[in-house]
Amino acid sequence: MPVLVNYKFELECNSRKYSTNKTKTVVVDSSRIAKRYLSNKVIVLRPIIDNMVIRYYFQDFPKNEHEDLEQMIKSYLVLHVKTTPSQYSDISLYDAKKSKYRGFSQNIYFTHKSSGATTLIQACPKKDKNGETKRPFLKIWLNPDEIGEKGMQEVRQLILDMTVQTLTLDQILSHKKCIERMDIAIDILGIAPEDLEIRGDLRDPKKVMQVNSKTGRKQTYYVDYKPGTSTRTYLYDKRAERLDSGQKPLYNGVQHTRVEHRVETTLAANQLLKLKNHFKKIDIWAMDYSALKCNGDHLYIFAIDYILRRTLQKAKQIFPDAASKVKCSQAYYKARRNIWEPEALWDKNWHKVLKKSGLLPMNND
Repeated sequence: MPVLVNYKFELECNSRKYSTNKTKTVVVDSSRIAKRYLSNKVIVLRPIIDNMVIRYYFQDFPKNEHEDLEQMIKSYLVLHVKTTPSQYSDISLYDAKKSKYRGFSQNIYFTHKSSGATTLIQACPKKDKNGETKRPFLKIWLNPDEIGEKGMQEVRQLILDMTVQTLTLDQILSHKKCIERMDIAIDILGIAPEDLEIRGDLRDPKKVMQVNSKTGRKQTYYVDYKPGTSTRTYLYDKRAERLDSGQKPLYNGVQHTRVEHRVETTLAANQLLKLKNHFKKIDIWAMDYSALKCNGDHLYIFAIDYILRRTLQKAKQIFPDAASKVKCSQAYYKARRNIWEPEALWDKNWHKVLKKSGLLPMNND
């Protein structure tokens, strides 16, 4: 059942010179809540599959049938773009120049009746002068969490319709390397990244990279940053991201931090239970400033802000005497609260996420 949760957050006035505490109420389905912290002021939700790209190379069909199947899909999409433009829409000429779309002759967005969300269907890969291509014959970009179980049923039916009942989603997902990309996310509600202490896995030290907003607030934190390579584990301000892109914030606009890992795997969908828990490579603590206000050490809130930016060791260097350094450390540890339990988050929830996602075979228990 849904539960009501109150959060306090800072709302800047129009003058941008003052801020005031407000309380927002957001309805969260209790089935999505993994753990509550700081007297229900911070809630960690269960993992979700946020985005994924599915690819198919016609492995279940002999090579001499590939062209017929490709033509079948092409004809279906061309027809429905013309006859039902409210549900099937082609990309614009401007978008066609983007790298995401350039490799395919057909880039069609399918609008789900159940949710209004869209799924991208890419077909007819472009070929070289010898008529060859290394691209998949069919590529599907979707968001399982956004479209939900009904949306996944619509995807299943769409694949059957495009191929005149000769291909199913289960067939596509039964092959290794069928998943080109999958983003797994865990949402933390009630707190922004700037009030979190974030540390990467000390057993596997790598560089981290932090991106701040125009006002200097921590907005994105890359845990396993390595120049020249794709960074796959990161934490970011989801509320700010949606506002920056002109979208309405989720969860009634409460502070919203998202921890995300971009999966690159060769596993077939029915083997995803074996997927490694990459969220163990990050540690997260929240700062409970209310623990300081009644203890005469509230002035150290400013020092804690510096600690989050530079580390405790650096912060202690700015205090002139040993007693102040000790009080700074005491205030920091008094306010710090662990809100990240990646083993429990994964072990208790990942199998449920898969079962609800619609990615497993229809006859899977």
